[in-house]
Amino acid sequence: MWRAARYFFVGIVVAGIPINLISVYLLHGVATDRVGLWDRAYTELAIELTIFAVAMTLALWLLTFLGRLIFRLRGSPTNPKLGFLLGLAVMTVQYPWDVAARRFFPNHSNEQLGVYVILSVFVCAAILVWDNFTRKLPKLDSQEGLSAL
Repeated sequence: MWRAARYFFVGIVVAGIPINLISVYLLHGVATDRVGLWDRAYTELAIELTIFAVAMTLALWLLTFLGRLIFRLRGSPTNPKLGFLLGLAVMTVQYPWDVAARRFFPNHSNEQLGVYVILSVFVCAAILVWDNFTRKLPKLDSQEGLSAL
């Protein structure tokens, strides 16, 4: 489970660095007081990315741990590649979600980001627990049928 969480963190950082570069240097999506101070704006985004990645990883680890405990999946292996792909997905969906939230809900964009963080952690933890659950199910041969149960 730790490997999946570490790979989730790496996935967020790997996707977040180029997204932040594009956001700051190409799209100039920074606060008005940071216009022209691109390096400072990128540094602040890098710090925000690190805090975001650590918080998401800890929340994912906790929810996955609790899910595995509830469903008694302690012996089933975790899939670190799935953790990496979920980290990439969380980061690549976050920027369009942010842009859409600012456009459609300009007065509530911060609340929409909170909803995104909570929703994405729960969805990712559910996917990891479901993957653990499917890995733990016994594989039945077609010839054995129901007699193996």
